[in-house]
Amino acid sequence: MVLSVVGLVIHGYPSGSGAQIKHWIATASGTRFGVGIWIEALGYLLFVPFAAWLARELRPPGHAEWPADVAFGAAILCTGSALLINGLWTGVFDAGRNGADQSILAAAYYLTTDAYAASVPFYGLFLIAAGAAAVIARTLPPWLAWAGVVIGVLAIIPPTGMLASAALWLWVIAVCGRVAMGLRTRRT
Repeated sequence: MVLSVVGLVIHGYPSGSGAQIKHWIATASGTRFGVGIWIEALGYLLFVPFAAWLARELRPPGHAEWPADVAFGAAILCTGSALLINGLWTGVFDAGRNGADQSILAAAYYLTTDAYAASVPFYGLFLIAAGAAAVIARTLPPWLAWAGVVIGVLAIIPPTGMLASAALWLWVIAVCGRVAMGLRTRRT
């Protein structure tokens, strides 16, 4: 997840009108944009092995397996949609470099941002399922497991979805930190 954020910071995204998007494309480094998109994509791809590992950790013998399976499936949807959306952003960048009209760039901008907003519920589903699996199996501290469920629910609700998607990354970092420190709760 850290790589995804690093890639995002490297390449950035435009905002505003077609003229502002065209200006961003004209002044942005093509190499910097390409490297940033690649690093972000690598971060999203690494989300899949993280989710596979987490799903394995969240389904100990004797507990329900399906929540962890749903979390892994949602992680696949998150990664696939992120890579497709980055492809759309690359298309916006290339179209602008090749002289696309400002109104076309604005339309493409709305398409890509709306596509991202439409993918946020996948992240919510991941968090709800992973949090529920951890609550059921007691594989994470209760506060962290329930935080996943709450953030996931907020990600599915459109007005809070974008804010909750940022909290997802914090949750993933917190889970990694807890596991790395060996502070998992006792499995019973």
